[in-house]
Amino acid sequence: MDQGEKRDGTNGKTRRIIVSDLILDRPRKSEGRRLENPPDTDSLKVTSKAPVPPRVRPSFLIAGLGGCLVLVLVVAVLALKQREPVKTKPQVNTPVVQATEVPVPDQSEESRRIEDDAKQVLRRISRDSKPYSFSESAIKDIQSRVHELSASPNLSDFLVRLQTNAGEIGVQSGKVGLQPSLVILLALALTRGGETGDPVKAANRVLPLLTSLNKTFGSSEADSCLILIAASHEGPGTKRSHPLLRRMNRAVTNPLTERNVWYLHDHNIISADAYGLVVNTIAYGVIARNPRQFGIQSDPLSF
Repeated sequence: MDQGEKRDGTNGKTRRIIVSDLILDRPRKSEGRRLENPPDTDSLKVTSKAPVPPRVRPSFLIAGLGGCLVLVLVVAVLALKQREPVKTKPQVNTPVVQATEVPVPDQSEESRRIEDDAKQVLRRISRDSKPYSFSESAIKDIQSRVHELSASPNLSDFLVRLQTNAGEIGVQSGKVGLQPSLVILLALALTRGGETGDPVKAANRVLPLLTSLNKTFGSSEADSCLILIAASHEGPGTKRSHPLLRRMNRAVTNPLTERNVWYLHDHNIISADAYGLVVNTIAYGVIARNPRQFGIQSDPLSF
């Protein structure tokens, strides 16, 4: 605080004036507000030259949004079409002319038919009325021989000749206790349907041999009858025995399941030729039951 004195001229008194520091520090009203440092002119020049970003027109913005919306709709429609099932056009029933074709028999159906015919053949060549069962391999062998033997060009003529002489052959067979079908079909097998000889003469020639073998092996049962055919390939044997019978007695332990040509063939007890003679006899019996089914112009052989 500054102190000063001042004399009053009027009355000679001295007045003391006290000036406060606080009052001196306050800005005067007449002086106005204090100015700050002036702005930098260089920074103002640089700012004024900075590029101003262009403004997007509202029309362009609306067009872009509309294009995006259309694109989204197109993608949604395509996705829905892929999920929807394809709708086919309704078919119009139009008449179709088809060429007539000869039906090809199913292999399984033909096998069943040949098996049924083979069972009937065994009934005819023997006196066995019991159901007979073939193995799958046996049916395949019989089916193969049926197709092979039915292609013989002379078979049709000899079937007719055998049918003509069936009565006489049947009488001679009945006298010795044999079925006429056994003699006739074995004669066809021995001559391969007439290719290597006359089946009628072969039937008369084989009848005494079958009569002799019937005493050893029998022919009343189906399996015994087939063994008799296999034994005929080795001849009559001796009065006391037959070579096939001796081999069977050594190899067969269960007559119910092993005393048949199928087991004897699988265990090499009978030769391949003897087995082939048995299969051919059955195959000719299948063909003779319905020759036209195999392309042979002849009636079924009945005796």
